[in-house]
Amino acid sequence: MSESQTIHSHTDVGFNNRRTLDKDVHHRGLTIPRGFKWDGASTPKPFRMIAPKWGDCSLAFLTHDYLYSIHAPRDVTRKHADKILYEDLCALGMSKIRAYLVYKTVDVFGKMYFRVGRPRFSLEDLLKD
Repeated sequence: MSESQTIHSHTDVGFNNRRTLDKDVHHRGLTIPRGFKWDGASTPKPFRMIAPKWGDCSLAFLTHDYLYSIHAPRDVTRKHADKILYEDLCALGMSKIRAYLVYKTVDVFGKMYFRVGRPRFSLEDLLKD
């Protein structure tokens, strides 16, 4: 992951904290499809100095959100997804200490969001189509 990748997305109308991919993103052998909705780093505001919601590490958070979604390959475990997040954060220039803090946070709190049997978009989005 030595070269940076531009993520083409737009902010969803009415949802400042969520974006939709405008183009497929290819990373780590995955294709994250156009139309996938993600929310950047799910970091509470007081901790955004550690992991900003959007920025240089967006690809790591996009990949992690995809791996946590019900659309991801079934053989990817939560621990594997969290490890990939840590590795990607380090590769994208985040310090190992900050990346470890993010890793531990998702290790503790991510359980409730990992493939809970519902899509990562709202019922309202489903009804639009």
